[in-house]
This record gives sequence, structure tokens and C-alpha cells, in this order.
Amino acid sequence: MKQLVVKDATPLRWEECRRHAVLPIFNEAAYDVALVAIRELVIRGAGEDSHPENGELSRIILGLHAYEQIHHPWPAANEL
Repeated sequence: MKQLVVKDATPLRWEECRRHAVLPIFNEAAYDVALVAIRELVIRGAGEDSHPENGELSRIILGLHAYEQIHHPWPAANEL
């Protein structure tokens, strides 16, 4: 297997990177918008791996999960 170095990497344009970026959620308003977006994407079938919006759904869920870990944490099993 050929080892790649930085100079071998194909440069990406910002538009290509942005499609793969997870946008952070900073407040409750953005959290609510993310919940609605997830619901709409799931209704459209984006939960299926072959759906063209599946990647967008995954990125929103990742951002939502990161926000929830800080602001809406689940209690530990021994705290129940």
C-alpha cells in the first residue's frame, strides 16, 4: 500500500468541505430547529442509507448529540 503524504492529497474547495461539516448547536433555539429538521428528514426517508439526504441527517444528529451531552445529559444508571 502506498503511503500518502500531504502533497499527494487532493485539495478540496470550501463547498465540498461544508457538505461534510457538522454544524455546532449553541443554544436552545438552534436545538429546536435541529429537532424539526431531523423530523422532516426522517419523514422524507433520509434515515435510509441510500437516501441522498442521509449524510445531512447524520451531521445534524451528530451536532444535536454533542449539544445534548452538555445541556441535556442522561442520568447515569446508578443515579436512576
